Amino acid sequence: MSRFARACHALLILCLGGRALCAQRVEAGRSGAAVRLELEQGPSFRADSSRASAMHSRVRMNRIPAWAAPLASLAIPGLGQLRLGQDRFVGYLATEGFFLLKYATDSRQAAQSDRQYRQIARDVARRGFVPNPPDTIFQYYEKLSKPQFLESGVFTMALSGPTVPESDSTTYNGSVWLEQRKLYGVRSDDRNSSAYQLALAGYERIAVRQAYRWSWRNAQLEKDIFSRAIDLHDDAARRVSSDVAVLIANHLLSAVDAFAVFRLQQLRSGGIAITGSVPIR
Repeated sequence: MSRFARACHALLILCLGGRALCAQRVEAGRSGAAVRLELEQGPSFRADSSRASAMHSRVRMNRIPAWAAPLASLAIPGLGQLRLGQDRFVGYLATEGFFLLKYATDSRQAAQSDRQYRQIARDVARRGFVPNPPDTIFQYYEKLSKPQFLESGVFTMALSGPTVPESDSTTYNGSVWLEQRKLYGVRSDDRNSSAYQLALAGYERIAVRQAYRWSWRNAQLEKDIFSRAIDLHDDAARRVSSDVAVLIANHLLSAVDAFAVFRLQQLRSGGIAITGSVPIR
């Protein structure tokens, strides 16, 4: 390659390198300007965005008529206060959210305890009497938790024919029969007497039948766990009832509050006038 060619090649490299360097500087300058512009306009831009969002929210809330604010609060506590421009909507919404979460937690605990005591009764106390013990209402399981009764006893001591009540008064059925005899004054085993028939009818109505027979004999530990599960269920059920009462009260109070605010605003603006007359004779 001649000297002239080598010189031209070197000059071309210098030109290309210079253009690339200039382009990088220009790009860096543009980026810096963009960054500076974004930094300079960032806070005001965000503030404008927040104001625009707030205005949009107010426009959406204004779609709810003012007279419908009490109904809105009845449906969602605090919504009517928000529509009427009252800051205490936060309190109603916070109360609603807190007790909804509490209601869900208490309901979950009640359901968990319910499954626990039913399973213990089925696997321990009711095992061996019938192949598939039927499930039933909560009051039945409360009977199983009574400390004075270790067993339910048999429903009838006869293999067939008329009902012969349980005679062991230490069992649940035996205690029921003893109470019915005292209630109707049965002093003998004369089954044809009216008092005996009344006592027998009461026994058959209250006593535990064979399909629901139970026994905690040799299973005191399991009975203690069962009784504890019953107590936990009762406590959780009471809390659920309290949660529901508070939620209902929050809805009603928010609705009444929104109605009062709406009436006051209407009175101040002259939208509602209260007139009256006294008849004079």
